Amino acid sequence: DLIRLIQDMRKDAGYNVTDRISLSISGKGSESIVTQFGEMIRAETLSVFHDIDTPDLEKTENIDEATIITLKIKK
Repeated sequence: DLIRLIQDMRKDAGYNVTDRISLSISGKGSESIVTQFGEMIRAETLSVFHDIDTPDLEKTENIDEATIITLKIKK
């Protein structure tokens, strides 16, 4: 589901399918997501993890009761 959210954000931001992006995942439960699924997220979304001060797009999502994350993307 997280990869789908990131891909939807890429589309909403008007990025091309082949554009490489910077991605920030923060918030409650984000460390566990990055540890467990980081490589897959990066590969599927053509992204690298960075802190982003001025994102092109930002969304906060409830993944489950224990996980509330903020996603930021920038081209």
